[in-house]
Amino acid sequence: MDEEIIKPVLMEILYEIKTIQEEIMQSETYDDDLKNKVPLIEEKLVSISMRTDDTSIMVYEIESYLESIEKLIKEQPKEIILKRQILLFPEYNPGPYYKLVFGRILFWMFMFLLAYFLFSLGRQFIDNWRDVRQQELIMEVQNSHKSPGMKIHK
Repeated sequence: MDEEIIKPVLMEILYEIKTIQEEIMQSETYDDDLKNKVPLIEEKLVSISMRTDDTSIMVYEIESYLESIEKLIKEQPKEIILKRQILLFPEYNPGPYYKLVFGRILFWMFMFLLAYFLFSLGRQFIDNWRDVRQQELIMEVQNSHKSPGMKIHK
């Protein structure tokens, strides 16, 4: 084999081996850097968790202040207003009110008036029937007391 062909191939292989070794060295230094950064990250996490503990104390204090403010508000005297009134027209939510008034109350008022009218009409009928029946009985009694020999002309 020719030395001219082997030399460049060996040089190229040597060059590749050197680049691979450099990459390995760089990756090792990168790994070492990462290993050094892990404790720093852990320390930061611990400090963050300590900060969250501090905020829980502040939240507790804020809640206690809110409770004391609520107690003060509850202990204050309250003004009581008794309001008695009859509303023909509602102040709030007039829709359901008018639906009730014009939908149900007027209907039942009409039914009550109709029942009252029918009751009065029935009472008049009974009174008139009693009067007619009484007149018929009086006529029968008068006709029976008349002399049997007389004829009634109609």
